[in-house]
Amino acid sequence: MKPFSPEVIKNLDLDDIFSRIVVHTPYGESEKKAMTPYGPEEATALIAELDNVERITELIRANRYAFVDMRGTFSRVKDLRGTFLRLKAGEVLVVTELFEVKMLSLAMKKLSETAVLLKGRLPLDATVHALPEVDQLLDPAGVGTPTFYIYDDYAEELRGVRARLRELEDQIMLERKRIRAGLEERLGVKVRPSGELAVGKDDRALIERLNAEPDLVYSAETYVNITYRLRGNDAIDHMCSLVEDLRAEEESEEFEVRKTLSQALRELLPYLEENVKAIGRLDLLAAKGYFAIGFDCVRPDIIPPKTGAAEGLASGVLEIFEGRHLKVEQQIKKAKDSGSEGGRYTAVSLGLTPGVTCITGANMGGKTVTLKMVGMLTAVAQYGLFVPAKAMRLTPRAFIYTSIGDLQDVDQGLSTFGAEILKVSEAVKLSCGPGLILIDELARGTNPKEGFAISMAIVNHLKRASAMTLITTHFDGLADARDVRHLQVLGLSFVDFKSVMLEMENDPGKGIELLKRSMDYRLKEIHSPEEVPKDAIQIAALMGLDEKILEEARKVLVTPRG
Repeated sequence: MKPFSPEVIKNLDLDDIFSRIVVHTPYGESEKKAMTPYGPEEATALIAELDNVERITELIRANRYAFVDMRGTFSRVKDLRGTFLRLKAGEVLVVTELFEVKMLSLAMKKLSETAVLLKGRLPLDATVHALPEVDQLLDPAGVGTPTFYIYDDYAEELRGVRARLRELEDQIMLERKRIRAGLEERLGVKVRPSGELAVGKDDRALIERLNAEPDLVYSAETYVNITYRLRGNDAIDHMCSLVEDLRAEEESEEFEVRKTLSQALRELLPYLEENVKAIGRLDLLAAKGYFAIGFDCVRPDIIPPKTGAAEGLASGVLEIFEGRHLKVEQQIKKAKDSGSEGGRYTAVSLGLTPGVTCITGANMGGKTVTLKMVGMLTAVAQYGLFVPAKAMRLTPRAFIYTSIGDLQDVDQGLSTFGAEILKVSEAVKLSCGPGLILIDELARGTNPKEGFAISMAIVNHLKRASAMTLITTHFDGLADARDVRHLQVLGLSFVDFKSVMLEMENDPGKGIELLKRSMDYRLKEIHSPEEVPKDAIQIAALMGLDEKILEEARKVLVTPRG
């Protein structure tokens, strides 16, 4: 299945969902970016992925500290794919790269120990294995410290060069110490271990003696002091020259060691790459598990499509029990945590089948949030994630198509209505497939009479299609069409308006707050027009509209149109 379009991702707030899937390694980030939704033809693979998420979620709950430790290990894993490419190209790794490979090997060993602790219950493709061959290469002494050095043990030639270097450096140090001791004895001054001597400019007698001293040379001065340093002698100069030669020889021997290590790592590269793939997979699975736990999510029940061609296209189920739009829910929770007053989040239940379902209700009744919630949970389930709901049954959709929000197309110079019809036309073309079409306030951008006629024609076409279509609308007659399911926001159906109005009299500015607190965002299936509550007048009353105007509106509402 193709990834959802950027517009669908934006309209369904999927970026907010993805931001809550927190990975800790560059390989996990790559796995996350590579996530694509599973389609109807991949229902078996989707079920297997949800099996893995369920398993990892259970493991996290039962082994909390092991996973805290695991995430700590993840945070120390660096991206070595560039290093791996250099190995494949036959290049010789530098010391820093060898150090990073050693750190990766230590992390793999740690993660493999965690896998043993979890008794092999991790999915196979998320199980990291230790590579003792790499440990032996980069830690020949078996110390296990998080450092790396081209050890003497790697080559006898290298050991010999470094031994001669140490011997020469000791001789240079002793010769400089001898010279320093002689100076101190002759001049009665203290020479620093670095070989420097600072004297105040006002001590002219000492300065004259120092200027005449063959073992000293002028170095620098400030407005207060003059600094001298030890002058080398022929013996020291000769030994320093030998040191430079030995340094070059040491560098050459170290290159040969790095070359040998790189060749050996090149042979182990397939195992390293297999392990970093497993690290990325484990990181992403753990992130999915933490998401499920952190946001009280449940495993969706995946119902594969029926195998019959014609029957399969028109089949499918999408049922949500107490689903939550996670972004909106978290915003409300954050506002309450900060001490702000406001509404509460109400979970919503509904079910869709192929054809058209309409949601009606007054503004502020949460219709758009419910529409987005259906799309969000469907997408989240098809990405192999647990969903924020009490339960969900889903036959995977072949696509999700949205017409939500401001459709003004400035680039093409289209009106809101023109842009909306352009979108709906695309949805109509796709509707023969088993997808999910979500349309918010169909034909809201034109006059009500024509808008209703166009909407009814679109609904009559879509209700015979294989796709599931969910439409929010203010046209009650649209929802009353034959073979169209009508869901109504309960709204203010159960509100005691006398007590609410009394509360408003005491505090006239609380209208919005009372409305949010009183609104019931749950849905009820409507089977006849008489069941539809009329909330607009009640909302107008709560907002303080004059009672005489409200009474006139009630009369107009019950008067037959001539």
